[in-house]
Amino acid sequence: MGNEHDEVVVQEVGLRDGLQRLSSIMPTGDKKHWIDTAYAAGVRHMELASFGVLATLPQLIDGAELVAHARRHDGLVITAVATDEAGARAALACGVHRIVAPISASALHSLSNVRRTPREMIEEFRKIRELRDRTDGTRSTKVVAALATALGCAYKGAVPHVEVCDVALQAVDAGCDELALADTTGLATPDKVVDLIEILRPFCSDKLKTAHFHNTCGLGLANVVAALQCGIHSFDSSLAGLGGADGPKSASGNVVTEDLVFMLESMGYRTGIDLRKLMGCRTVLNRTFGQRALEGFVARSGVPDEFQLQPMLWSSTHA
Repeated sequence: MGNEHDEVVVQEVGLRDGLQRLSSIMPTGDKKHWIDTAYAAGVRHMELASFGVLATLPQLIDGAELVAHARRHDGLVITAVATDEAGARAALACGVHRIVAPISASALHSLSNVRRTPREMIEEFRKIRELRDRTDGTRSTKVVAALATALGCAYKGAVPHVEVCDVALQAVDAGCDELALADTTGLATPDKVVDLIEILRPFCSDKLKTAHFHNTCGLGLANVVAALQCGIHSFDSSLAGLGGADGPKSASGNVVTEDLVFMLESMGYRTGIDLRKLMGCRTVLNRTFGQRALEGFVARSGVPDEFQLQPMLWSSTHA
């Protein structure tokens, strides 16, 4: 399916989204080892921290230290989540390359997650963008609006397209550099993914670049394929599928990074990630969570002998 020009960004979000609501706390030293081994495997995009409301979670209090450690790795694009202007100020001070603000299309979810309505969150996002613009040395930092619950909400079920489009348009008006489509509760199906992207495209121009899927109903990878067919070439995933729970109903986890890389490379897309080295990253997770807590079909079956990585071409998306 892929061709010589098809490179796909795989962003590892396990160190933030994967860990934030787990009861076991991974030692900071193990987190740094995770960063190092993932980088050695070719991962060049990582979401490492959260600043703001979620920064007080015990699993995330070492975010600034992790960002400082990650900045030692050349070419590693570091993302942090910020839920308010104060959080964005802390993220900018750390030197992150991307700040993602969660803006839910569902008012019920927004109030539960960030204690603001969607409109209030848009105004906070505008402050984040203005802060970025006036802070010396941070103009290259991208501000990303993540359209949470765009494909369903644990509290209200389906979210009307008109509500998703309204939030997306407000985020564009507020000055976002990128939009990310988030299937927060894993309720999406491939047809719904295609429908929503086709509806959003005329309003969002080229800003819709990333998708974040959960594997609640086992459709995470199928939804990735659907988004690929619509021109999305950047996806979030978590090593061993850690995390992904949201709202009153527990989700089964994020898309597994190892399975995602296997699928993309097998389809002819280039990720720049060595799958066999990536599998070795799971060792650090075993120490905290144990093998039983880890997901992944490739981990169970093993990497086929005939599997070959696609040769990488230089691309600014991996710079």
